[in-house]
Amino acid sequence: MPYLYLVSALITLSTLSVLGAGYNRKNADKKDVTAVYNALLCAFASVSWGVIYIFDFSFEAKALLYSLGFGVCFAVVMIGMINALAKGPTSLTALIQQLSLIGATVWGFVFWNTWQASKAPLVLSGLVLVIVSLALCLYSGKEKGGKITLGWLVKVALVFVANAGCSIIQKSEQIAFNGKHGSMFMFFGVLIATVICGVAFLFSDKANVKSAVKSSWYFPFGAGVCSALGNMFVVLLATTPLSPNLIYPAIAVGCLAIASCVSAFIFKEKLAWWQWVGIAVGAVAVALLSIS
Repeated sequence: MPYLYLVSALITLSTLSVLGAGYNRKNADKKDVTAVYNALLCAFASVSWGVIYIFDFSFEAKALLYSLGFGVCFAVVMIGMINALAKGPTSLTALIQQLSLIGATVWGFVFWNTWQASKAPLVLSGLVLVIVSLALCLYSGKEKGGKITLGWLVKVALVFVANAGCSIIQKSEQIAFNGKHGSMFMFFGVLIATVICGVAFLFSDKANVKSAVKSSWYFPFGAGVCSALGNMFVVLLATTPLSPNLIYPAIAVGCLAIASCVSAFIFKEKLAWWQWVGIAVGAVAVALLSIS
């Protein structure tokens, strides 16, 4: 059963970037249809978490503060991700999202006292490889590599910071409440993200919304359900005998591998050989930081 949870978490979480990229390609001829995608994704995710919350009900008012912070960060991740996927390669976008682990790792060293001298070689190696990975991936060469634009860099920077924020706040909530109220935390957090994305949708251009929803509703629906199920499986994994040193590297590297394969073989995105090397180096960096 633990390994079933692990595989399920890997598949559902890796599907998020794939569905976002698929939605963008489906609606490449339509302008300003990302806002409705985020609103629907978060709405479907909140409904899914609502169902999970019913079977794991608890309530603690103080936990709502953590939900608020998580909801803001989650909304920024969703908004940044769908826009980054529209402007750059799926594989590189997924890589930057996974490298956001460095933010949570550093935060843990400073505020959670997780630093262990014995793991210093792993941490330092991981940080060096992060730099090498970024250098390789962000250099596109003379029209040989994957397209790197300023717009994409801004969007993935938002994803990097906000995704690290999600991890930090989620872990902080678990520490503050000894692992309790996880379903409550996620339900209200995603609900807050739904409100934020809903407001963003209200201020967006709605000219192409109807046709985009009619032809592509299953993309945000699938992403919302996968987001809820993926995080639920991660929570369930915490109750199994599997070591976090196995769980988190497997999920992070697995998600990156799946996104890269889809990018190359289904979406036919072209990257230079050094960018593929950079992705492989990034995968190693993520694994090292996950177990440190």
